[in-house]
Amino acid sequence: MARRIIDIVGAALLFTLLLPLLLLSAFAVWIGAGRPVFFRHERIGHRGQRFGCLKLRTMAVDAEVRLEREPALKSTYVANGYKLPNGTDPRVTTVGRVLRRMHVDEIPQLINVLEGSMSLIGPRPIVQEELRQYGNRADEEQGGCRPQRTVHLHAERIEPRRDLLERQHQRR
Repeated sequence: MARRIIDIVGAALLFTLLLPLLLLSAFAVWIGAGRPVFFRHERIGHRGQRFGCLKLRTMAVDAEVRLEREPALKSTYVANGYKLPNGTDPRVTTVGRVLRRMHVDEIPQLINVLEGSMSLIGPRPIVQEELRQYGNRADEEQGGCRPQRTVHLHAERIEPRRDLLERQHQRR
Protein backbone atom coordinates (compact mmCIF):
# COMPACT_ATOMS: atom_id res chain seq x y z
CA MET A 1 0.00 0.00 0.00
CA ALA A 2 2.81 2.41 0.87
CA ARG A 3 4.50 1.66 -2.44
CA ARG A 4 1.31 2.49 -4.33
CA ILE A 5 0.98 5.80 -2.47
CA ILE A 6 4.59 6.64 -3.35
CA ASP A 7 3.86 5.73 -6.98
CA ILE A 8 0.79 7.99 -7.11
CA VAL A 9 2.40 10.97 -5.38
CA GLY A 10 5.68 10.59 -7.28
CA ALA A 11 4.03 10.13 -10.68
CA ALA A 12 1.68 13.07 -10.10
CA LEU A 13 4.57 15.34 -9.12
CA LEU A 14 6.78 14.20 -12.00
CA PHE A 15 3.93 14.50 -14.49
CA THR A 16 3.18 18.04 -13.30
CA LEU A 17 6.83 19.05 -13.55
CA LEU A 18 7.36 17.39 -16.92
CA LEU A 19 4.06 18.45 -18.52
CA PRO A 20 5.56 21.46 -20.38
CA LEU A 21 8.29 19.20 -21.83
CA LEU A 22 5.70 16.58 -22.74
CA LEU A 23 3.52 19.15 -24.53
CA LEU A 24 6.51 20.58 -26.41
CA SER A 25 7.62 17.06 -27.39
CA ALA A 26 4.10 16.07 -28.46
CA PHE A 27 3.98 19.18 -30.65
CA ALA A 28 7.37 18.24 -32.16
CA VAL A 29 6.08 14.73 -32.95
CA TRP A 30 2.93 16.19 -34.53
CA ILE A 31 4.93 18.63 -36.70
CA GLY A 32 7.73 16.18 -37.55
CA ALA A 33 5.86 12.91 -38.01
CA GLY A 34 2.16 13.71 -37.98
CA ARG A 35 -0.51 11.94 -36.02
CA PRO A 36 -1.04 9.97 -33.89
CA VAL A 37 1.23 11.62 -31.35
CA PHE A 38 0.97 8.84 -28.76
CA PHE A 39 1.57 5.12 -29.14
CA ARG A 40 0.13 2.42 -26.92
CA HIS A 41 2.05 -0.86 -27.07
CA GLU A 42 0.60 -3.95 -25.41
CA ARG A 43 2.82 -5.19 -22.60
CA ILE A 44 2.54 -7.84 -19.91
CA GLY A 45 2.51 -6.59 -16.36
CA HIS A 46 1.91 -7.78 -12.83
CA ARG A 47 0.38 -11.26 -12.66
CA GLY A 48 0.24 -11.53 -16.44
CA GLN A 49 -2.16 -8.60 -16.86
CA ARG A 50 -2.00 -7.01 -20.30
CA PHE A 51 -1.92 -3.24 -20.49
CA GLY A 52 -1.25 -0.51 -23.03
CA CYS A 53 2.16 0.98 -22.31
CA LEU A 54 1.85 4.63 -23.34
CA LYS A 55 4.69 6.48 -25.09
CA LEU A 56 5.19 9.39 -27.44
CA ARG A 57 5.30 7.97 -30.96
CA THR A 58 8.92 7.85 -32.10
CA MET A 59 8.47 5.50 -35.07
CA ALA A 60 6.71 5.48 -38.39
CA VAL A 61 2.98 4.75 -38.12
CA ASP A 62 3.45 1.35 -39.82
CA ALA A 63 6.40 0.31 -37.61
CA GLU A 64 4.74 -2.87 -36.28
CA VAL A 65 3.78 -4.00 -39.79
CA ARG A 66 7.30 -3.30 -41.10
CA LEU A 67 8.80 -5.37 -38.30
CA GLU A 68 6.70 -8.37 -39.28
CA ARG A 69 7.27 -7.80 -43.00
CA GLU A 70 11.10 -7.60 -42.81
CA PRO A 71 12.56 -10.93 -41.60
CA ALA A 72 16.10 -9.59 -41.04
CA LEU A 73 14.78 -6.74 -38.91
CA LYS A 74 12.56 -9.12 -36.93
CA SER A 75 15.37 -11.59 -36.25
CA THR A 76 17.65 -8.78 -35.00
CA TYR A 77 14.79 -7.55 -32.81
CA VAL A 78 14.27 -10.98 -31.24
CA ALA A 79 18.00 -11.73 -30.88
CA ASN A 80 18.53 -8.42 -29.09
CA GLY A 81 15.96 -9.04 -26.34
CA TYR A 82 12.90 -7.75 -28.23
CA LYS A 83 14.31 -4.36 -29.09
CA LEU A 84 16.65 -3.06 -31.76
CA PRO A 85 20.04 -1.62 -30.81
CA ASN A 86 20.05 2.17 -30.44
CA GLY A 87 20.54 3.94 -33.75
CA THR A 88 19.88 0.87 -35.91
CA ASP A 89 16.10 0.93 -36.21
CA PRO A 90 15.08 2.31 -39.62
CA ARG A 91 11.50 2.82 -38.39
CA VAL A 92 12.48 5.57 -35.94
CA THR A 93 11.65 9.11 -37.06
CA THR A 94 14.08 12.04 -36.90
CA VAL A 95 12.21 13.60 -33.96
CA GLY A 96 11.95 10.14 -32.41
CA ARG A 97 15.73 9.72 -32.30
CA VAL A 98 16.07 12.87 -30.19
CA LEU A 99 13.19 11.95 -27.89
CA ARG A 100 14.54 8.44 -27.37
CA ARG A 101 18.06 9.63 -26.65
CA MET A 102 16.70 11.84 -23.85
CA HIS A 103 14.03 9.26 -22.78
CA VAL A 104 11.38 11.95 -23.18
CA ASP A 105 9.21 9.47 -25.12
CA GLU A 106 8.66 7.63 -21.83
CA ILE A 107 7.08 10.54 -19.93
CA PRO A 108 3.52 9.39 -20.83
CA GLN A 109 4.21 6.16 -18.91
CA LEU A 110 3.61 8.22 -15.79
CA ILE A 111 -0.06 7.92 -16.76
CA ASN A 112 0.38 4.13 -16.64
CA VAL A 113 1.78 4.54 -13.13
CA LEU A 114 -1.20 6.65 -12.08
CA GLU A 115 -3.56 4.03 -13.56
CA GLY A 116 -1.80 1.34 -11.54
CA SER A 117 -0.53 -0.79 -14.42
CA MET A 118 3.10 0.26 -13.82
CA SER A 119 5.25 1.33 -10.89
CA LEU A 120 7.99 3.95 -10.66
CA ILE A 121 10.55 1.27 -9.70
CA GLY A 122 10.57 -2.41 -10.70
CA PRO A 123 11.26 -4.64 -13.71
CA ARG A 124 10.66 -3.34 -17.22
CA PRO A 125 7.37 -4.29 -18.87
CA ILE A 126 7.71 -7.19 -21.31
CA VAL A 127 6.07 -7.90 -24.66
CA GLN A 128 3.93 -10.98 -25.27
CA GLU A 129 6.64 -12.62 -27.39
CA GLU A 130 9.08 -12.55 -24.47
CA LEU A 131 6.83 -14.84 -22.44
CA ARG A 132 8.06 -17.78 -24.53
CA GLN A 133 11.54 -17.26 -23.08
CA TYR A 134 10.23 -17.24 -19.52
CA GLY A 135 7.88 -20.21 -19.83
CA ASN A 136 6.05 -20.75 -16.54
CA ARG A 137 8.37 -18.31 -14.76
CA ALA A 138 6.92 -15.10 -16.24
CA ASP A 139 5.60 -13.63 -13.00
CA GLU A 140 8.77 -14.71 -11.20
CA GLU A 141 10.85 -12.88 -13.83
CA GLN A 142 8.81 -9.78 -13.09
CA GLY A 143 9.69 -10.29 -9.44
CA GLY A 144 5.99 -10.61 -8.65
CA CYS A 145 5.58 -6.83 -8.97
CA ARG A 146 4.34 -4.22 -11.40
CA PRO A 147 6.66 -3.31 -14.26
CA GLN A 148 8.45 0.00 -13.81
CA ARG A 149 8.85 3.18 -15.72
CA THR A 150 12.13 4.49 -14.20
CA VAL A 151 14.11 5.96 -17.05
CA HIS A 152 17.74 5.06 -16.38
CA LEU A 153 17.37 2.33 -13.80
CA HIS A 154 15.59 -0.37 -15.79
CA ALA A 155 17.32 -3.62 -16.71
CA GLU A 156 17.71 -3.91 -20.45
CA ARG A 157 18.35 -7.63 -20.57
CA ILE A 158 16.58 -10.70 -19.27
CA GLU A 159 19.65 -12.59 -18.08
CA PRO A 160 20.83 -10.23 -15.30
CA ARG A 161 17.36 -10.31 -13.73
CA ARG A 162 17.09 -14.09 -14.10
CA ASP A 163 20.52 -14.56 -12.48
CA LEU A 164 19.60 -12.23 -9.62
CA LEU A 165 16.31 -14.02 -8.98
CA GLU A 166 17.95 -17.44 -9.13
CA ARG A 167 20.58 -16.36 -6.57
CA GLN A 168 17.84 -14.98 -4.30
CA HIS A 169 15.91 -18.26 -4.49
CA GLN A 170 19.04 -20.32 -3.79
CA ARG A 171 19.66 -18.36 -0.57
CA ARG A 172 16.22 -19.26 0.80
